[in-house]
Amino acid sequence: MVGNTYSYTQDTWASDIQLAHSKGIDAFALNFGSDDWQPQRIADAYAAAEASGTGFKLFVSMDMTVNQCASTGNADSLFNTFVGPYLNHPNQMQYQGKPIVSTFSGENCMFGQSDTNSGWLYFTSKGSMFFLPAFNNDPKTAASWSAVDGLFPWNSGWNYQPQNEAVIDATVIAELGNKPYMAAVSPAFFTHYGADSFNKNWVFPSDAFWYANRWALLVSQRNMFDLIEITTWNDYGESSYVGPLNGAMPTGTTWATGYDHTPLLDVASYYITAFKTGNTPDITQDAIYIWSRPHLKDASAPDPIGKPDFADSTDDLIYALVFATSSADVQVCAGSNCQSFTANPGVNQFTVGMNPGSGMSATLSRNGQTVVSVDGGDFVVEASPSLYNYNIAVVGATGNGAPNGSSSSPGSSGSDSSATSSSSSASATSTSPSKCKA
Repeated sequence: MVGNTYSYTQDTWASDIQLAHSKGIDAFALNFGSDDWQPQRIADAYAAAEASGTGFKLFVSMDMTVNQCASTGNADSLFNTFVGPYLNHPNQMQYQGKPIVSTFSGENCMFGQSDTNSGWLYFTSKGSMFFLPAFNNDPKTAASWSAVDGLFPWNSGWNYQPQNEAVIDATVIAELGNKPYMAAVSPAFFTHYGADSFNKNWVFPSDAFWYANRWALLVSQRNMFDLIEITTWNDYGESSYVGPLNGAMPTGTTWATGYDHTPLLDVASYYITAFKTGNTPDITQDAIYIWSRPHLKDASAPDPIGKPDFADSTDDLIYALVFATSSADVQVCAGSNCQSFTANPGVNQFTVGMNPGSGMSATLSRNGQTVVSVDGGDFVVEASPSLYNYNIAVVGATGNGAPNGSSSSPGSSGSDSSATSSSSSASATSTSPSKCKA
């Protein structure tokens, strides 16, 4: 989200781009709002991408919950400020030979025209573009609009109530016909703002190894999906970030500082390779990624905002995702409460119950020798939290000793990573090279 990059310089963008590129991500979707400083951050991002020499791509995504869209003047201003200047930029992401332009919401925008489709036709007629919005209306209606070249159902990133992600995928794809579909994948969702702020306080179900399993589903059904967007790179206020905590958090965000998610980029890298190539990459080094929340789901806190909606959908577990090069012994611990498992070659999933007052750790060993060890450090499950926090803390390590969100990932592949991916309000990957053009 560009809205969380107030403190960014071109160098900050360059660092993010290098990190994303190293994990197989091909592009950032620059989701922007209405602040007057955001155009400069977007300009810095494009400059950083060009200077990186990586071929990394960008495209803009208009947050139409805050940008005005009532008049032709609104359309002209959005296009002239945020879209037109980058359509021919060398690092502009393209699909089917056209620059991608996306949105969050906008299904009610008319830009001074008689209906929504006519409004977006007015906007998209201002320049050649591939219009791939995240509209929130009936997908049958949205897919029928001639202004729409494809759809990005933002809610497909979570096991979302009342529809889960597989239902959203199938429903929207069925309505699109031959129009492209961009799927979402996200590690978590928790937001906790009171009525005097953004007034949103809920959790989307994302336990039970949600992130890895959503990726595995997208890989197993890769022919259904044209693009994937990881939602998000840096939305700290909704706990869905996979990038580093180096941006500006919205006022009142009490649940993100100290809760690193960057180890999940290594997990994404494994599945990105599989999605792009159609082949599961060889696991060339052992790795463990563990995560948990900081208190039990039924914990009581003297929090004036109150317990978030859907808190009871969460699990009181420590999760261990293990990439094993060969059979191994794994131990996962909640403090001194440890359970032993046998890992098979490949990707393994293990859990132990959270233990208030204790941290989390895990080891992988063979023949009595420890190969990988990971520890949660200062992380402790609180018995009596002062504020509710359903965010997750993630730590990881690989067999070469590389900790957390380092450049080491468990899988490797000799393939050419030429497909597309998007990030920033998200970060993502795209489908096979035969379907995508970077």
